Amino acid sequence: MRKKYRILILFGLCTLAFLIQWSAAGNNLFAARDPASLQAQAIERIERYIDNFRRTGDQESLGFELKKAEKELLFTYDLFMAQEDHKKAALSSIKLGQVYRMQGLWLAASDFYRTAGKLATSEGKKDPAAEALVAEALIGLARTEFYGFQSYENAKRTITRALTLTVKPEDKSKHFEALELLSQIQAQSGNLSEANNTIETAFIHSGQVKNQKILYYGHIDKAEILLKLADECRQRKQLECYQNYLRRAGFEYEKALKISQKFEFHYLTETVEFFLQEINMKRRVIQKK
Repeated sequence: MRKKYRILILFGLCTLAFLIQWSAAGNNLFAARDPASLQAQAIERIERYIDNFRRTGDQESLGFELKKAEKELLFTYDLFMAQEDHKKAALSSIKLGQVYRMQGLWLAASDFYRTAGKLATSEGKKDPAAEALVAEALIGLARTEFYGFQSYENAKRTITRALTLTVKPEDKSKHFEALELLSQIQAQSGNLSEANNTIETAFIHSGQVKNQKILYYGHIDKAEILLKLADECRQRKQLECYQNYLRRAGFEYEKALKISQKFEFHYLTETVEFFLQEINMKRRVIQKK
């Protein structure tokens, strides 16, 4: 019996030694790379994962990309912190928050977004690059509070802080994202009129949005708000009002459809085509009446 235990202990020690060597080899491989390029590679992995989902709806096949990105970002975060390069460390932290948020690991995501915000803030308020990082961290944190913790008040406070930091840059992508998220929070809280005004404001800046892909989600959110307003008209038996909001929602879905087709996001295209079919069915029901 003792011999059996000795064999098991020896096997366990050998396994542990192998894992330590394997981990060290992995870190040595990372160490041979420029940390900035390693960070950029991790971000590319995340974007590849997101675009694959938009094309296929598949969240599993490229899951390994997120795992690799996580390891690369953790390594670069530690290295940038050791170098006291807080802005680059903040970016790694933001992207780690995104990785964990996409996996539904809300507490981890929240922690990394908060850390990123503190790191970027420490660089000073007059640094535009640092302010942009703070804004991105706040938007990520607000998404986590809204989708993950369903804490609408906290999410609203967080995204309102982000809005003040996203007004100045010429590229209004982050400003659009912040306004879009605020409109979702307002709609979920039952403030449909405010939500509609907010998303309308977001689209005023759409011409200055460099990342045109995000406009798809803006049109989808706007359509959902209009459909909720249409439902209120239906409940009040205001047929003309109901038809007007249905028509406007249809226009938003059609705009979203064009964007998804432009970028060949087949899964998103199928999704919005289904939404358009639902609206057309509602219109046919009205016509029969």
